Amino acid sequence: MKSIEKENLEPAPYLWIHEAIVYLGLDRLGLKRPDLAIHRLVKKGALHPIKILGRLAFHINELDIVAANGDHKRERGRPRKIG
Repeated sequence: MKSIEKENLEPAPYLWIHEAIVYLGLDRLGLKRPDLAIHRLVKKGALHPIKILGRLAFHINELDIVAANGDHKRERGRPRKIG
């Protein structure tokens, strides 16, 4: 029986939602519900999760892009009224 060498194992390219929160540092911002911040990023289109066994998983490359550049789509607020 072969044993799997730990040197050949690579980290999984996907993180669960609680791991993504820690990876992005949302847990250190003092937010009451950092999971809602992740859901906001999904709703805005900055993150594209997949579902694995009914749970959300996020690709590390997308998390790196959001960490470096922000949420890409900063269409916050309402348009100003002219006049």
